[in-house]
Amino acid sequence: MHALFVLLSLCSLSHSFAVRQAAPQHGLCRFSPNSTQDEIMRDPTRFEDNIFYWDAQFHTDGIGYHSSTGLVISHTALGYQTGLPSTLSPEYTRGNPRHEAWHIMLLTLALNGTDHASTFVYPVNPTDAGEIAASILTTKLNTYIAFNQSFPGYGGFLPGLEVNSAIARPSYDWRNKVSAADNGRLLWAVYALIHVLQASDRSEFQQLGGNWMQWFLYARRNAKTVFMQGQHAGEVCAISTLQEDLSPSASGQRYACEDPTCLNNDPYEGELMSWFLYFSSTLNKSEADLLWDAKRPQLLAANYTGSIVDTSRHQYGSVNYEGNSIFGRHITPITVQRGLYFGSNEQLKLLFLPYLDVPVIYRVFKNGERVRTCNSMLMGVPGMYASALNGTSSTSGIRASNATLEYDAIKNAGIPSVAVFKEQELDVVTPYSVAPTILFDKSNGLAWYKNMLDGKQMQTVYGSTAATRLDGSAVARFVTWETKAPTLLALLGGIVDIVRDGMKTDKIYDEFYQRIESEYRNVFDDESGMAKPGATSILGENVAFCLPNAQMPMSSLIDFSSCDSTP
Repeated sequence: MHALFVLLSLCSLSHSFAVRQAAPQHGLCRFSPNSTQDEIMRDPTRFEDNIFYWDAQFHTDGIGYHSSTGLVISHTALGYQTGLPSTLSPEYTRGNPRHEAWHIMLLTLALNGTDHASTFVYPVNPTDAGEIAASILTTKLNTYIAFNQSFPGYGGFLPGLEVNSAIARPSYDWRNKVSAADNGRLLWAVYALIHVLQASDRSEFQQLGGNWMQWFLYARRNAKTVFMQGQHAGEVCAISTLQEDLSPSASGQRYACEDPTCLNNDPYEGELMSWFLYFSSTLNKSEADLLWDAKRPQLLAANYTGSIVDTSRHQYGSVNYEGNSIFGRHITPITVQRGLYFGSNEQLKLLFLPYLDVPVIYRVFKNGERVRTCNSMLMGVPGMYASALNGTSSTSGIRASNATLEYDAIKNAGIPSVAVFKEQELDVVTPYSVAPTILFDKSNGLAWYKNMLDGKQMQTVYGSTAATRLDGSAVARFVTWETKAPTLLALLGGIVDIVRDGMKTDKIYDEFYQRIESEYRNVFDDESGMAKPGATSILGENVAFCLPNAQMPMSSLIDFSSCDSTP
């Protein structure tokens, strides 16, 4: 490990919490059915306050993270009847860099004095949240450093992890390999963190920022070596293979793409690693430009229409997902960026970088949320789609081993008609699918969020459950970072304001703006006179966001005994 890395001991404040009792003003954890859609559309403040308070219970030692290592617990399984942590306790819990990013973003916003982020970090006394956040971040950085000393081949980056109270190690399915997209999230989260810490008037926070900067610079120095191993110039491996016990400069170290045809060249959240590499001091101008040459073919336009609402799971045509003909409301064509599946998870880059500063991007992505909300309304679906965990019955879906808990994940969920891949699983909706909607219309997004939380077993003493089946037969009995943090961060505007300020300080904001504006004008005609000939006109901006017109069905499920609607 680089000599500049030494184990830290900055903060000693304890950040281990017991399960907390409800503050009187927040009432029952089963609060969603007590609010109406009309109330949320008029003023979502009380509903939003309750979301943050109850999801904050997830930020508890042993539930959402380990206080001894500072690392996240990606998901915690819940008992079928109680909604409390399952007795199937694994020897190790799972963690990964994308969930580390969510954690660091919320800690950063708490350090920056954001009220709701402070509530999430320490709801018992939010005024102490900055101290708590600094303590966790000190412990977390120590763990990152120790991990890299034990596994130097990762070059400072993180693979999927197995974590217990003492150590972190690569998970069995991430030995000797590492993800570009997941680490792209982590790097920009740390970028924002460093800028907040270094701007503090407290010397101990400035020192912590300097220590995180050393980790950041070490990863930046190795990024090209670890990830830019494609067969052609400018190609970035989606997953890089490596020798985890050898340093990046060791003679026997070999970095390569796990699959040379599987590249990190998408225009979705994988783009965060591309930006990190683009601004890396180890790339010259020609190499940086080649990143965009490799990515450019993936950025495509698509028009959603209400005349052919979508393809069903089994056939093509103007039908909803149950195979019934669609009649009634017509939606004019709406122009969007074509998705891989067009799940909400593909838009999460908007929580990191100031994409929406660029008018053409703002218009296209706002259209995306017109489509997302109106597609579900037209289909009579009571929620929206994103990559999520599947529903689990009382006996299925969770398998215990001596290493971890396994689960069934659905990745191919979205809107087929505006996606590259048409074969999708559309039986499960997840609350965090509202995250990009919230960025454009908070009340509308929270109305959809409430609609999903109204389903049985969709609320726990740790906040929202991960997902629910549309027929109400089962929920994904987990509390997870991936299905909580995007919603919370969208309500806070992400880390965009901090990153924008950092980019301006580092004199890279103008280059970011001009480059990404040019890329989108290659595909979308924003009537500026600067778009590329043949670019697609942006249609459908007159369409209002749609509200739910269907409810989660009543089912045999009973709300968790620890979080029912009975006072």
